[in-house]
Amino acid sequence: MDTLSRYKSYIEEILHQYASRKPVNRPKLEYQLIIDEERLQFILLAVGWHNNDFIHNWIFHLQLKGDKIWVYEDMTDPGIKVFLMEKGVPSSDIILGFLPEYELESIPPVTAG
Repeated sequence: MDTLSRYKSYIEEILHQYASRKPVNRPKLEYQLIIDEERLQFILLAVGWHNNDFIHNWIFHLQLKGDKIWVYEDMTDPGIKVFLMEKGVPSSDIILGFLPEYELESIPPVTAG
């Protein structure tokens, strides 16, 4: 299996696992997973009502570009980068696209554990 196929498989597995969970503090929300096979984009949304508020939040937005995983949105802790690294993806192949380059240089390396 080539790198792109492996990374796609890892992303889909992580997002499917996350989407199958039910938000404990907002039980009326549902997760909606959107996968654009042509553009290799992956989006997980939280959608629904909480009290009198309609929620439509991006949880994850990732894209495979070249042989890298670009993370445009990640509203989780510890973050999808950790889960990807636990599957064997090198930190250098995961680009945090939501951070400016000068901030990326000052972040200590993440280790999977």
